[in-house]
Amino acid sequence: MKYLVEFWPKEPWDENLKKGSEIEAERRKKGVIISEKETVFPIHFALSDPRGIEIIEDDVKMSKLSKWFKAYSSVYNVKITPLISRVEFDKL
Repeated sequence: MKYLVEFWPKEPWDENLKKGSEIEAERRKKGVIISEKETVFPIHFALSDPRGIEIIEDDVKMSKLSKWFKAYSSVYNVKITPLISRVEFDKL
């Protein structure tokens, strides 16, 4: 299973975007990140509003996603949606 991760900053946007970048920098420094190889679709940002999306590979454990979410929960709203392929869906 893959996961669609959507995130957008809480208000005040500018302040929380900055805090989110600081959290990310600290996590990268510690090596506690979801790596590029664990993503199917890397982080992309919408130009219309402060929102980002990413698709995480199915071998990432939900506990890792939960830890990721917890680290950012004070500054971002996050929605994690499980995804299945059309082939998998047709088998249901």
